[in-house]
Amino acid sequence: MTDWIKQTLQPNGTLKNKLNITDADKLEEAEYRITQARYIGVPHYEIKDISALSQIHEYLFGDIYDWAGKYRPGDFHKGNTEFFPRKLFENAIKDANRKIDHINEADYKSDSILAVDLADLLLEVNQFHPFREGNGRTQRLFIIMLARQKGKTMHLSKVAPAYEDYMTACKKDDNDLMAQTIMKAFQRAIGYELTIEQ
Repeated sequence: MTDWIKQTLQPNGTLKNKLNITDADKLEEAEYRITQARYIGVPHYEIKDISALSQIHEYLFGDIYDWAGKYRPGDFHKGNTEFFPRKLFENAIKDANRKIDHINEADYKSDSILAVDLADLLLEVNQFHPFREGNGRTQRLFIIMLARQKGKTMHLSKVAPAYEDYMTACKKDDNDLMAQTIMKAFQRAIGYELTIEQ
């Protein structure tokens, strides 16, 4: 375990938090309740560049963690997945911003082409994994807001038909599957665009 990760943990392994909760299960429950409440009143963030990802993360987790909205200071992995090296963050940021610019400027003639571009960006952000925790929830909200800027509504809750494929596409880093998943997630029903249950 690296030093920066140890600094985020209490002696018993529970994440340090502003709520002074020392039990991991109770912290998880509190985090769920707080972030769910935050989803209800989430403001509209215009996705002009990758900095919106930090704004969303800060909004969701700022009442819980000191590091909310801040990029991790070191390398990180989960299981066999190694996320983007910290020393190369500037490269990841430039590449993500280029893709965001393209999506914002493009005049899409079909949903499938938009889905391909959103999938490419979403998987890049997934590998970027810039925060200590809460990356998945943040990136789903981020991509939903970007899709909304292009006139599309997405539904990515755990009960949504697209969710299982979303998780599989993230784990496999599969662009084709993610594009298919985003096509499934496009919805025209009002109110679905911010339905992102954990």
